Amino acid sequence: MNPLKVVEYVPKIYVMQKAYLQKVEQRNGNDADKIKQDRMDDFVASGPYKSYYNDDQKVVFCKR
Repeated sequence: MNPLKVVEYVPKIYVMQKAYLQKVEQRNGNDADKIKQDRMDDFVASGPYKSYYNDDQKVVFCKR
């Protein structure tokens, strides 16, 4: 195992629910570049904070 390769590889992995990924694929026609650029505004967060507002200049999270 090469630790530097692991550090390089792990941030490149997308982790999300299979059902939600299928919804994003349907919306973008299975085009990998479009899927990566999808804003995913309807994403269901699982942590203590959920996205409330975001644009090019700011991101606002609300605690549930």
